Amino acid sequence: MTPRTLFNILLKALGILVIRDIIALLPDLFSAGAYLWSGETSPALLNLFVVIPSLLAYCVLAYYLMLRSDWIMDKFNIDKGFEDDTIELNMHRSTVLSISIIVLGGLIVVDEAPRLTRILLNYLEGSRFPDQYQPSLANVFASVFKIIIGLVLLLAQRTIVNAIELQRKR
Repeated sequence: MTPRTLFNILLKALGILVIRDIIALLPDLFSAGAYLWSGETSPALLNLFVVIPSLLAYCVLAYYLMLRSDWIMDKFNIDKGFEDDTIELNMHRSTVLSISIIVLGGLIVVDEAPRLTRILLNYLEGSRFPDQYQPSLANVFASVFKIIIGLVLLLAQRTIVNAIELQRKR
């Protein structure tokens, strides 16, 4: 494996982590939509003012890390200055990408499952005392959405890797 191939794989793995951050921002975007729906425009506009630029920056970063990693390596000369032209690592790039996607999906599910449990318990506790606490289903839906995304990453990792490899071959 050449240093260029290794750095290409590492940049794509970083791109997968950026996609995790994009997924984490989506519930904030949905909550802004819920605020707009309820008629509270001031918090919704503030939320949109913060979330949309962040989401756009993450999307651009993910695009360049996942699909334009060769351009990044050429621009910053990442693969230059190595004494050896080959690095002994006997793994195919699709295997490394598969491992990255599985770890990412697992992190999302493991991170979000306790949060969903806590949110559900708070919701059930709040529904018992409606005069003291008004529970919201928005947090429950956001947490369930994140868990579904994590499970999709775990279950469809081969399809995702094939899509990334197909883009690389073009």
